[in-house]
Amino acid sequence: MEEFFSLKVINVVAETVDACTIELQVPSGMADSFTYEAGQYLTFEIPWNDFKIRRCYSLCSAPETQRTLSIAVKRVEGGRGSNWFNDAVKPGMAISTSRPAGRFVLRRENTCPIVFAAGGSGITPVLSLIKSALFNSQRKMLLIYANQNRQSVIFDRALEDLAKQYSHRFAYFRHLDSDSQYLDEERISWCVGDNWQSDFYVCGPDPFMNLVEATLKNNKVPRSNIFIERFSSPVDPDYKDVDIAPSDTQHDAAISNVKFIITFNGIDTEIPYQPGGTLLDSVLAHPYLKGVPHSCREGHCGSCMSILKTGKVKMNANRVLSKRDIAAGYVLPCQSVPLTETVWIDFDE
Repeated sequence: MEEFFSLKVINVVAETVDACTIELQVPSGMADSFTYEAGQYLTFEIPWNDFKIRRCYSLCSAPETQRTLSIAVKRVEGGRGSNWFNDAVKPGMAISTSRPAGRFVLRRENTCPIVFAAGGSGITPVLSLIKSALFNSQRKMLLIYANQNRQSVIFDRALEDLAKQYSHRFAYFRHLDSDSQYLDEERISWCVGDNWQSDFYVCGPDPFMNLVEATLKNNKVPRSNIFIERFSSPVDPDYKDVDIAPSDTQHDAAISNVKFIITFNGIDTEIPYQPGGTLLDSVLAHPYLKGVPHSCREGHCGSCMSILKTGKVKMNANRVLSKRDIAAGYVLPCQSVPLTETVWIDFDE
């Protein structure tokens, strides 16, 4: 289970009429627990009535440019977490949060250009990535940022300042629905131009991400060059979880006598499968594999998302993988049990 820590709120800044940035201070004794990469997120425990709820919010700070941690939260109508952060959180109070997690991070070894596509509050991890890439590399970057109108643009001034300061390698394209028609594939293609050999980072509402992903597919961008941040909120204690993975084999029975292989950090390892548990349970029981990416273990964050190379599995729940992800072979080991005698998952792809 996730371990939670108490961090102090040291600043709250209104970014728009319905979004704020919250700055958190990490005590010196906890610095190692909160080492992070740009693009990662925090999971918060929020008091609600007589129980607690959990919400994930991406960091908009970058470790190279800011010593404190910052998240941005946009108010959602009826949203328990987003309204609590915008209405109740004040400087000086303590907030309960987990360690940073997530795989929406830069590939440090790459030197190709980067195209960022963000919609609405999806700019939060993207801003973190932009700041880190500007600090650590000489890569050329383009940001396509879509919003309903000028008043809803989060971090507009900060992005404009970065575009001016790094005008030789960072271009900022702001699309406003109020100024023209909705963003479409033709407009995205025009913005990208000849840069289809770039790394692409996509975050925003599902329809926006589906549009961008379809555009990339139609322009034959390799799946290995596409990074998509797609996670949902955990199910609150007073709600019943009814989300089941869309799988043709979801009603098949799991088996226990399994040859289980994982690929992690370039090494293939065969480990025992523990009957009755998920694939991730077996992985984390191995003394040398505790570093595999994972966080919520509930199927909503996508941190453990892996490629199924051999065999079939049943996912007990899925609130994060799209149909395109599943068709490409991605699974959530934290929710998967084996359906075949051999199962091989790859954490590296």
